[in-house]
Amino acid sequence: MTLSLPRDVQQLIDEQVKAGHFPSPEAVVEAAIIEMRRADDQLDDQTIAAINEGLEQADRGEGVELDEFRSQTFNCIGGKSFSDRTASWVVS
Repeated sequence: MTLSLPRDVQQLIDEQVKAGHFPSPEAVVEAAIIEMRRADDQLDDQTIAAINEGLEQADRGEGVELDEFRSQTFNCIGGKSFSDRTASWVVS
């Protein structure tokens, strides 16, 4: 697999290897992916509390309709679509 990465990401990887934190660029990428998986599998206490609060609000009938939620979310992100805010990178 070949990755095309932005210069700043490549520089960070090179710095990590040069500092001796990792034996190779591949090890840096592998560690980052392992950390992403770990982070995805765990919710912090604040997130769990927010989810529980939202469920309690929904149980009390305090939810909002989906169209209203979409409108509020759209306004919060400055009228851009989520895809406009997503970074892209190439894997070939």
